[in-house]
Amino acid sequence: LLYASIITEKKNLLYVLQSLMHCNASIELTIYGVIKEQTYWDECLLVINQLPAHILVSYKGDYSPDQMQTIVSNADAMILLSKGENFSHAIFECLGAGRPIISSDFTSWNELSKKQAGWNLPLDQPLTIAAALDQLAAINNTDWTSYCNGAYELAEAYLRMHNFRNEYLAMLDSSMHSA
Repeated sequence: LLYASIITEKKNLLYVLQSLMHCNASIELTIYGVIKEQTYWDECLLVINQLPAHILVSYKGDYSPDQMQTIVSNADAMILLSKGENFSHAIFECLGAGRPIISSDFTSWNELSKKQAGWNLPLDQPLTIAAALDQLAAINNTDWTSYCNGAYELAEAYLRMHNFRNEYLAMLDSSMHSA
């Protein structure tokens, strides 16, 4: 499991860690991100130190944007239970790498389970989060591959819908003609 985002209260890593306390499955959480709120990170460390032995957490520090695809590709899924996102490039990167995302419903990426791209989970039910993580840990390879494909297809659909390449070329064309 991967967490890749800044470490602040808004991004809600502490809630992820508190939810892990209730998991029965063996889970490895790798955390990447710059620590923006040291006091908040200290609270996270307290919970990390209290996690059961079958939950392993490692902090890898910050990452550069060009590392994101590799980081995500090395995980089975990403978790980002943010309290609010406008777009969330981290979620888009996860989907684009073909990995399912476990997210809150406070992002623009909703109905993830319907699209077989991940799961939108509540921010006030740590037992629900734990149950979902236990289910993910037990998922068979066929179902996991289906979720990976669904994640990638969701990212592709977003790009097709927004037709960024043609919009960018049209913008360049119009600015060259007006110069």
